[in-house]
Amino acid sequence: YFEKLVKTTPASIWVRNLQLAVFTLPQSLLIMSKDLPAISASAAGLLTGFDGAVWGAVALKALGGLVVASTVKYADSLLKTFATAISIIVTCLIS
Repeated sequence: YFEKLVKTTPASIWVRNLQLAVFTLPQSLLIMSKDLPAISASAAGLLTGFDGAVWGAVALKALGGLVVASTVKYADSLLKTFATAISIIVTCLIS
């Protein structure tokens, strides 16, 4: 159903990512609200401890989301499964 919905609607990948992100915002805000006293007590604020490695990980996750969205929109689910398996193998070999 999801693949059919993505391929038949004219929404761009950016719009589709924003639509999917709407569902993650309440969860993230709930988790942040639990840690709000610690965040507000810190002098540096919300991004305390973010260095180059963390920003690199954030950028890789964002790029991975765009790649998955592109794969779902322009390829079929079988190709996506093969790509996921290959990425797991390559990640294991690199690490």
